[in-house]
Amino acid sequence: VAMPFDVVDTTAAMGALAANGGTTQTHLPGYPVADLIPNGTSGCGTTATLDQRGLGRPFNGACDKGSVESQIILTPSPTNTATPTFTATDTPTTTNTNTPTPTPSDGGTMTPTSTETATATFTPTPTATNTFTPTMTATSTFTPTPQAVVSGTVTYGNSLAPGPATRFVPNAVLTGAGSPIVMNATGPAGTYSLTGFGAGSYTITPTKSGGDNGSITGFDAARITQFVSGNNVNLNAVQQSVADVSGASGITSFDAALIARFVAALGSAGSTGSWRFNPMSNFHASVTTDITGEDYSALLMGDVTGNWGDPSPFRPAPDAIGPERNFTFSAPSLVAVTGAEIIVPINIRDAANKGIISYEFDLLYDPAVLQPQEVPIELTGTVSEGLSIVTNAKEPGLLRIVAYGPIPLNENGVLLNLKFTVVRASDSVSPLVWERIIFNEGTPRWQLELW
Repeated sequence: VAMPFDVVDTTAAMGALAANGGTTQTHLPGYPVADLIPNGTSGCGTTATLDQRGLGRPFNGACDKGSVESQIILTPSPTNTATPTFTATDTPTTTNTNTPTPTPSDGGTMTPTSTETATATFTPTPTATNTFTPTMTATSTFTPTPQAVVSGTVTYGNSLAPGPATRFVPNAVLTGAGSPIVMNATGPAGTYSLTGFGAGSYTITPTKSGGDNGSITGFDAARITQFVSGNNVNLNAVQQSVADVSGASGITSFDAALIARFVAALGSAGSTGSWRFNPMSNFHASVTTDITGEDYSALLMGDVTGNWGDPSPFRPAPDAIGPERNFTFSAPSLVAVTGAEIIVPINIRDAANKGIISYEFDLLYDPAVLQPQEVPIELTGTVSEGLSIVTNAKEPGLLRIVAYGPIPLNENGVLLNLKFTVVRASDSVSPLVWERIIFNEGTPRWQLELW
């Protein structure tokens, strides 16, 4: 299908597939497709302001045809041409020669004497004829000018045990604000490379969204409550920085509550789950030569214990003391009529004196049979009585529970009481299914059913 500004009956003179900037390999355009689309036409400079590499377009007042915008001015290359020269050829001309002719003599005999007669002979004379003799002329070739590159690495700035000290942060986006805008994302090794800079100044800023990878738990909230209550827990300067999710320039139990809301997916959790970088940005008056080692340190707000990792957080070893050891849950089977309010005690054994200061789980139930009450959890008289609790019952059939506090569980018994209202009782059964259970920051346990 013919399109505006198409080039036909000629080669596009594209460059080889190569790393010309951006996240993918590209072909640099040749002169035949350069500056074909006027600025303001067919999206040039309006809806299409960046090429495949993230470099600005148009360049040189118009857009190149294709997905890549050349950042230099392309001109046609001179080629060899033929010029005419003169060479000699033979043409016939007339010249005079002597031949004998008989004449009479006095003795009556004929004596030959020479007389001049004209005879034709060929004598070459030069005449002008056009012939082609090739002469060499200089031919220029397109050699791209190397572009300056800014590169570096993004690492995690709150790496605490049990994970490694150095952790690379992928999927952080580095943006160079200037003309044109340049952009690149870090790979699995945390490295980035920015190129395609124009003239003038640039401010390079790192950003990242998502990717907490389950590293923020109720255990982070519990550590904050221990720190605030002076319960012999110290947080270093970096931990205190990521704990201040309220932005109040100080750590309080409110920060712990905001983190618990994040874990329970309730929203309004302050800056929990967002990323901060050190330095926040780097300014360059110009970028004309390579700049290496422009590194950044990334911090995940709310990860007080520093266990973030990619693709998953770092957990204590299975034989570690405390939450990784097995626990036993139990609950009674209950029968109730429609409209009845029921309390389901959840009992736990083998949990006392193991340093448990937080737990969280997702509880599945049949919403056609049961509905959580307005306050779905009761801790009074349970082994969790000293903990704070955050619940989320917004999604039918799913109850999220996060418990945290400064004092560890010191006995076995009723962990908590679940409070439901029966909405359909006749011939109906609703199992309670724990889809995820985490004590402190131990390995999640899955699919525990209580009838």
